[in-house]
Amino acid sequence: MTELRPSHQGTMSSRLIVPLLTYLEKRGYETTVPLLRAGLNREDVLNPAARVPHEAAMRFWAASVALTRDVQLGLHVGQHVEPGAMDLIEYLARCSRTLGEALDRTSAYFGLLHDRVSFVVEREGDHAVLRNVIPHGLASTPAYVESALASPIAMMRKMTREPIPVVAVYFTHEAPRSTAEHDALFRAPVSFKAPLDALVVARSCLDAVLTQADSVLASILERHVKMLLASGPGARTLEGRVAQLLTGELAGGVLSATHIARKLNMSTRTLRRALAAEGCGFRDVLGDVRRALAFRYLRDPQVPIGEVAFLLGFSDCNAFHRAFKRWTGTPPGTFRRQALREPKTHTLPAPAAPA
Repeated sequence: MTELRPSHQGTMSSRLIVPLLTYLEKRGYETTVPLLRAGLNREDVLNPAARVPHEAAMRFWAASVALTRDVQLGLHVGQHVEPGAMDLIEYLARCSRTLGEALDRTSAYFGLLHDRVSFVVEREGDHAVLRNVIPHGLASTPAYVESALASPIAMMRKMTREPIPVVAVYFTHEAPRSTAEHDALFRAPVSFKAPLDALVVARSCLDAVLTQADSVLASILERHVKMLLASGPGARTLEGRVAQLLTGELAGGVLSATHIARKLNMSTRTLRRALAAEGCGFRDVLGDVRRALAFRYLRDPQVPIGEVAFLLGFSDCNAFHRAFKRWTGTPPGTFRRQALREPKTHTLPAPAAPA
């Protein structure tokens, strides 16, 4: 992933602020000014590979609240995050068997979304506590924190099609003048100036079965997520480095082990031996990268299936069709139709009255 500029406070995936940008634009707000105040531009934010400095994202949230005069902006954005907005992490969660499994995976791989803030799932007796953990000294805004707890409960209810009752909610910031919208969303006691930011649900809710559970797809996506984590700035595994290189080379069609070995300044034989020592082969890594990217592209109706074949480095569309059917047992067109069944439109709340 590319980083817009260095940050001592860490960086987050641009996907964490795309929902805010999308929400504003759908409501007709001009976003140029809040983006400029944050030191961001729209093209960079919409780049799925971009990482945004944490402080810049907080400035964007603060400027957006000022623009809309909506002190509950975080709650509104959190309830209207469109399916697929969180990319691989979300797809992996949706393919999990149960809600608990989905939350545990989100927690384990949250580093792909933010390199300093954590999403923690704790089981305490009859309760499950979902915590948004912001390290001491890291800048924040109430709107960002409220969005970080509103979006999980909204997505949990969508993924299970169950009410998922909330037991309690805690925020470290001060209470706003009105908490009516907090009460309407969480339907539970909401405490402010608390020692932590957390959402508490009954532990039994974690057993809820997800409507899109797919264990085979989940295992493939999880392997790719692990490779992406391994290929970050602190990458230690050769498998992760090869996956990163292959991701950038797929559309060029030069996918040989010799080509990748040359980029790594090693012989092909050394590359194969080193990968074997990590328990995988070159073809395994190539297949995993292609599969994970295929699932991502096929969930985007704007990318023609023929273009997906090109982006994955296949010689022609027929070769891609044969490979995809071998991976999943279904043609890519069928997979796309199934993936796009979930509606992506929501009724937005009325604009907040000016303060």
